[in-house]
This record gives sequence, structure tokens and C-alpha cells, in this order.
Amino acid sequence: MVNFAKCARDHGVNVPDPDPNSSNQSLVPPSGVQAPQWTAVLQACQQFLPNGGAPQAPDPRELDGLRAYAVCMREHGIEVSDPDPNTGQSTIGGRLANATRTQIENDPGYQAASQACQDKLVTDGGHK
Repeated sequence: MVNFAKCARDHGVNVPDPDPNSSNQSLVPPSGVQAPQWTAVLQACQQFLPNGGAPQAPDPRELDGLRAYAVCMREHGIEVSDPDPNTGQSTIGGRLANATRTQIENDPGYQAASQACQDKLVTDGGHK
């Protein structure tokens, strides 16, 4: 992923080098980057992505954690779909359905729910 980060920077998007101690290799665009620019970077730098950029299915423990996180978020008032078993991705609905990533991250209700539910997620190779 270091090569992907360098390629993204070469294409005008400031992506930091990944943390070598983390298994989280998120492909979420940095704040302020518009979808067309991010899509262009993903296409230009695809060869540096794991699995050629194709989504990888989460392992069963990770998927269980993502499901528990989604349930917890809903219990805290944030509409989140159950994760897609093929990608692990969820969709935010309700009042935040059309919000940008920055708006979601800065929403006090989302922040409180995410903090309360963080312990549901499995990180670093399947360990909670």
C-alpha cells in the first residue's frame, strides 16, 4: 500500500503512507477529495492495490464484528445497513444518507454512536 500512497500523491491526492502495524488498509478518499478525482486515482494506481483493487471479502470474525457494529450503531440512532458479506461495506441511511464523509465524521450523534460501538469491530488480523 506504500506504493499506492505514493502513486496517489503523484496524481495530486495527499494520501499518507499506511501504518505498518495496522491491518486496516482503508480505501476511503481523504477529506476534501471529490469522487471523480478519487476514482481517477484508483484507476491510475490500481496495480498497487491488493487484489488489483477488487474488494476482498472480510474473514468470518471480521464480518461478525462488522454486523455487531451495525446493530450497535442502529441501537444508538444511526441508520447503518448490515455489511455486504462480499466486501464488508455498509451504507449509512436516514438523516445522514446524503451527507459527505466529513459531515458524517463531524456529526455529534455519529461520533457518540461510533465511540460507543467501536469495541464491536475486529481489528489487526481478527483480534478484538
